This record gives sequence, C-alpha cells and structure tokens, in this order.
Amino acid sequence: MTASTVLHQYSRMARIDPQVNVRMPADLKGRLEDAAEASGRSLTGEIVHRLESTFPKTLDWLRQNRAEEVQTLRVSVEQQVQRVTTLKASGQLQQHDLLELGRRRLLLQTLESDAYMLELMDEVQPEELMQVAESVGATTISLEAHRNARMSGK
Repeated sequence: MTASTVLHQYSRMARIDPQVNVRMPADLKGRLEDAAEASGRSLTGEIVHRLESTFPKTLDWLRQNRAEEVQTLRVSVEQQVQRVTTLKASGQLQQHDLLELGRRRLLLQTLESDAYMLELMDEVQPEELMQVAESVGATTISLEAHRNARMSGK
C-alpha cells in the first residue's frame, strides 16, 4: 500500500465524520478484517467501501473516484519504474518485472482515458456522445471476442 493511499484513506475517514457503533456476528467481523487486510484498508475503510458500493453511482461520484484511481495508479507506475531501474542497474531485472510495468502503464492509460471521457460528457453534444458510445461498444465487443477466442484455444 502506497503512502498516498494511506494518507487518502486517513483523510477520508477524518475524525470529523460521524461515528456509528454496529453489532455484528464475530465470524462476519473476522471476514471483514481479513478482507480489509487483503485490500490494504482499515476495518472502517473496508466497511465504508462495501457500503458505498451498494449505492447507485452518480456521474460526479464516478468522476471523483476515477480521478483518485488515476492518481493512485500514477504513484504505482512511478514506483514500478524505480524498481525496474534499480533491478536493471543491478543486473537482476526479470521479464515479469517488465511485464508488471507494462500492465500498470496500460491500466493507467485506460483509466486516464476513462477519466477524460467522464469530464467531457457534459461538454459533448448528445449526437457525438452516441457516436462515441457506439464506437466504444464495438471495441468492447471486439475485445470480448478476442478474449473468448483465446480462452477457447487454451
């Protein structure tokens, strides 16, 4: 978990937020604690994350959330670049390190594109938005067909 992620989570769960005491079965609390540890969140952060995920997302929420994801992933890409540079200098660079960097960069580009599209939605004419949506839909169908072909070939 990156320092910026920890700082962000702490700032979201500031002491000014209302506190709620909840009783729950011990086994549920245990599963939440395990999930929190696996996700790098506090128990409170995990509970809030799960509760927030049950509510419909507004366009403003999506914009904010995507912007936060982009920032977190930028930090992750920078860290992986530093790792690859260090490993390369020491002669210990392996293929999986480069692959991980490539994956993170690709995901960052995708999230940045999504964030940009979310920002443009209010500025684009409805006809243009429909054309973009159809284009994205065709790309998604093409990617799904490619994935299905790969899966059936395995």
